[in-house]
Amino acid sequence: MTEARAQTIIDEGVPSEETLRELLILCWHSSQIADSFFLSHANCTRFLVQLAQIAIDEKDYQGDAPPAAAYYLEKLPPPVLKGVADILLRGFPVEECGHNNSLAVAIALSGIEGGRAKVQGAYENDFLNTDSYEKAMAIYAEHSQPCPCAQVRSVKRVLEMRMAEAQTRVAQELAIARRIETTEVWRYALKRENPMQQAIVDQWVIQ
Repeated sequence: MTEARAQTIIDEGVPSEETLRELLILCWHSSQIADSFFLSHANCTRFLVQLAQIAIDEKDYQGDAPPAAAYYLEKLPPPVLKGVADILLRGFPVEECGHNNSLAVAIALSGIEGGRAKVQGAYENDFLNTDSYEKAMAIYAEHSQPCPCAQVRSVKRVLEMRMAEAQTRVAQELAIARRIETTEVWRYALKRENPMQQAIVDQWVIQ
């Protein structure tokens, strides 16, 4: 019966908020069809906005739909959560509910500014358990660490600048060496000192 109803809702097309709530409730009661539907619609913006709005339960529906929505939001990748992070932050923490733990983790995954303070405040006011709080704080700690890719790009820029400076300097010195016809002697001496500069000199000599 549960699976049949879930399939009927999905077959009717894009669900309204009411039917989306019903689908979430079916998920909460172990519908595999509904579960597959939610996991396969993670990139649909309209769907995610509805999911976030149901999770923060501003209309005070309560029931199984809000915790089911929070459960799926917690499973989404950080880039996807960024699009609904402001909605989650606006309604967090939700009064008299048990799904603030999932919401805290989803907010942390999104990396939204101001989220860390809100999670901290929710924990201090007994809206979160210790495990979820520590998980959210650990995620925010990861956000604050420098990205290795950024560090690599920074080092690459420095090397490119130094290489450009070396090329300019070698070109100037080579021009002087050419004028006094001592290029080969100068290049031989340089080769013993710096192979990288020697490669630059070779390029200029060939030209």
